[in-house]
Amino acid sequence: MLTPERKTELNWHFFVAAGLLWGLAEAGIGLGLRGACGAGLTGAIMTGAGVLALSSAYHFDRRLWSVGVLLGAVVLLKLLDPLLLGIPLRSGPIVNPGFAFIVECAAFLLLVSLVNPRLGKHLPANMATGGLIGLVSAAAFPLAGHVTGVPVCAMAGTGVPQAWFYGPATVGVCLAAYPLGRLIGEQAMAWLGSERLASRPARALLDAVAAAALLAVIGVNLFLR
Repeated sequence: MLTPERKTELNWHFFVAAGLLWGLAEAGIGLGLRGACGAGLTGAIMTGAGVLALSSAYHFDRRLWSVGVLLGAVVLLKLLDPLLLGIPLRSGPIVNPGFAFIVECAAFLLLVSLVNPRLGKHLPANMATGGLIGLVSAAAFPLAGHVTGVPVCAMAGTGVPQAWFYGPATVGVCLAAYPLGRLIGEQAMAWLGSERLASRPARALLDAVAAAALLAVIGVNLFLR
């Protein structure tokens, strides 16, 4: 049985690894676009990747502060982009995704802490939670243009934000991402929290995953430069 101290320590290692993997997914999916419009379903997939990471971290040990750890990790990775890609810090590929991360984390906290307990614990309830997170994230993202000063991408000839146009796709991806993240988080806790892996081996494994994700993000950026 894990002591509370060892459990908290294991949480930190898992949350950081999950945050860096989220950053890696964002880098691999989004940075190749260099902020270009016409991304289509890319935003929906990126939102789903965030929900997957957040859900896995939260369900690893039901700690709401895991959201803050993941947000910090993915924002720090995003701040590497100006150095590695040679683009301005205030450019759209930096500030608008940063805004999206904050909105997604806020939506996650709101839905998981206030709505999910009322929906229940079964698969349809978890799918509904994920879908609502995706809906709120897609609906709120166009506010980025007012907050950051960098306009968001719009559908050609319509002025409709891409985030709204592809909102149904975002909801659909997040419907699956939240329960899948829950499964990953719970299974990871059952395995990493076992007596065989409870101490140093489990932490070392998570640190290796985090380091590999960090190196991969740097490699992706250098490749795209």
